[in-house]
Amino acid sequence: MPTHDQPDPLRIVVLQGSVRSERVGPAVADWAIEPLEVSEEFAVDVIDLAKVTLPDPTDLRPGGKGEPSEISPRLEAADAFMIITPEYNRGCPSTVKHAIDCHFLEWMFKPVLPVTYGVYGGLLAAEQLRSVFAELHAVTTRKAVGVAEPWSLLDQHGRLQPGPTAVRALRLGIRELSWWASALRHQRRTSPFVWQP
Repeated sequence: MPTHDQPDPLRIVVLQGSVRSERVGPAVADWAIEPLEVSEEFAVDVIDLAKVTLPDPTDLRPGGKGEPSEISPRLEAADAFMIITPEYNRGCPSTVKHAIDCHFLEWMFKPVLPVTYGVYGGLLAAEQLRSVFAELHAVTTRKAVGVAEPWSLLDQHGRLQPGPTAVRALRLGIRELSWWASALRHQRRTSPFVWQP
């Protein structure tokens, strides 16, 4: 849930997508959210998909017309998203795609920062997310963050210690996410998009 009391901070939902029993996703998420948590600009809400129950795929309706999920209100309240996901077989895992597909309006006109990992940094998962979120009227940041072989970058306490390239990418990605989040929140509040038949 939100972690800061500053008036009207940007609400960032961090979606941790790996649900495997042996996973490095939480360590990647802890590293990625640290700059958010130390800044009064943001209120951070972390959703671990291994700890939530989403609707069965057979119950989904086109255009987000199904029953709200248990995380729908948290996604709806967000101003921006950070998606932490591994790359499996040249894309994101089915758990991430299912979480996206269970929702529709919650994503619209909000920015998304992909933070991916894998043998080569997981950037093919980031590219997949770009096309998916474009369909949902969400904007992905130009800067994606890729961490190569994160399992080899854990210290003795299990904390991720990536190199300077990933650290810089995260810093720039958060700056871009913040800009988009502020701009789009203002626009959603003052001039919401009106669908024309």
